[in-house]
Order: sequence, then structure tokens, then C-alpha cells
Amino acid sequence: MNLFICGNGLDIHIGLKSRYINYREFLEGRGENIVNRLKAFKYCNINEEDMTWNDLESNLKLDYEGYIKEYLDLFNRPRNKPGVRDSEEKLRKTSDFGLSDFTNNIYQFTGELFWQWLVYMYNKEKIQSIKGKYDHNTSDLSHLKNNKEDLFINFNYTRSLEDVFEIQDKQILHIHGSLEKRGVNITLDDIINADAKMWRKIQFGSIDNNQDDIEDYINGLNISANNNYFNVEELKYDLIGFCNKSYKDITYNYSKLKDFIKDKKVDKVIIMGHSMMGVDLKYYENIIMPILNDSIWEIYYYNDNKEAIKFINKFSIPKDKVRLIAW
Repeated sequence: MNLFICGNGLDIHIGLKSRYINYREFLEGRGENIVNRLKAFKYCNINEEDMTWNDLESNLKLDYEGYIKEYLDLFNRPRNKPGVRDSEEKLRKTSDFGLSDFTNNIYQFTGELFWQWLVYMYNKEKIQSIKGKYDHNTSDLSHLKNNKEDLFINFNYTRSLEDVFEIQDKQILHIHGSLEKRGVNITLDDIINADAKMWRKIQFGSIDNNQDDIEDYINGLNISANNNYFNVEELKYDLIGFCNKSYKDITYNYSKLKDFIKDKKVDKVIIMGHSMMGVDLKYYENIIMPILNDSIWEIYYYNDNKEAIKFINKFSIPKDKVRLIAW
């Protein structure tokens, strides 16, 4: 049995405009200024236009140590100190500390707007066109068509495996969620209820925005703020609110991933367009490699094989058990 691990490179390869730059173009085409608002917040690094999804999720990490340090420098002073007449309201409206506004922007960016782009990008007409291209046995992905023997871990939110290659749902684990089966037939209801659907179906955010880490860090500072311009619990509340809107807890997926691949007779692992050494590396470290380390590995790559080589070296995969395939 083969185990296919599919990333965004597969969707790009079959013709979907599913890069991060395509999402940005969608937002700009609708007159959304949200990317510029996110770029203006200096405690996350969302500045590069040519980022990949992997880069984006890494850069959504909040520099909470830098944020807290500057926050304390500004607010951790007595209200009644002579010469300090700035009002608390004025201080809290400074552009550098607009965390509540940034949290709302992130919530839209990784939630409602992202869902709307997915259903716009993954439309019925486009999928039917792509499906026609792969409805014969001469394509480079003919081994996927009507595949009823193998297993698939899909890191994409799309259902291209099901809709284009007619692979059965039971063979596929959408590790971070996916569009509903009817997603290709988008309705007005889908748009109106995009926010609720998004958070029910999709995991999108940074693996580093963990509220427990932030709470531990603040508690370790032993801040005394009696009669000062801020409250420690309010600071925690604001930061945790951001984490709740921007955190992707991949450890939540460990058990279902383990159950999906354990006790299966997987002879070969085939990685197609997935960034193994990025934010998803922990899946390999903690679940996939401990179970499937003795398997044969085939890795499809774009442009260069540097990441594949790093992956092979990291896990000491023998040369006679790995094959690199240029896409």
C-alpha cells in the first residue's frame, strides 16, 4: 500500500490558482485593504508579497516578548506621577499597540475572507475543466485516478482528490479540514455564513501562538501594576484573544493522524508538493517518521530539491530507500 502526502504543490500542478499571492489578488480585487493593515502591525512580519503559505503561517507568529516589553515601557508607570498627563484612552489608541484591531483583522484574514476566497477559487466550472484533463490514463498523475487501494493525507483545504481523481472519502485524511462536499456549488448561504463555516471546517494560523506560552511568560515577569496605566489580567486577555483567533494547534491532530496510518501495511510514502521542513515538520517528527521510517520514500519537488535533501538528511533515510522526482 502507498501513502500519499499531498500539499499545495499538487493543487498548483493540476491548475488551481491556490498560491498565497492568488489570495492577496482576490482581496485586492475586492478593494479589501486588510493586507496593508496587517503589514502595519510591527509585531507580526507580514510584509513579503512573494510568501508561500508556509512562510505566511510562520510569519503570523506574534512577537509577544517584544510587544510586552514595549507595552510595559509605555504603560507600566503610576497614574499620579508628576508630569504624566496622557490619558489612558490616548495611550491605548497608539498605533503600535492596536492589538484588538489587529486581532479583528486576523480573524477576517484567516476566517471569513479566507473561506470566501476558497469557495471562489475552487469553483465548479474550474474543477470540471481540470477533471476533464485527468479523465484519461496518459497524464502524469494517472496513478491517482480512481485509486482505491492507497491512503492519502491531504494538507490542502480543497477536495481535488475527491472531485478530480475520484478517490473515496474513506481513503483521505484532511488533516487541517476541508471545504464541504458541496463547496464546489457555492450558494448565497455559504457566503453569508462564511465565518461560522470557516472556523468549523478549517484550521489556519500559526503553530507558535500558544496562549499557555504567553501566560507563562507574563507570570514569570512578576509584574506589579498597582495604580498604573494597565492591568496585568487585561494584558493577558488581549494577548489570549489574539491567540484564539490565530493559533493552529497541530497537536490536536496527532491522534487522528496516528490512527489513520498505524497498523496499515504502508510500503511506500509519496510526498507530492508538500513543504515537509516548514510548520508541518512536527507531524513527521512526532507521528509519521516513528511509524513509517522503514518505508520507501518518493518525493516530488518544484524548482530545486534542497528541502527534500534536508528532509532526507534530518531523518537519515538511506539513499536506496528514497527517490526524488522533479515536477
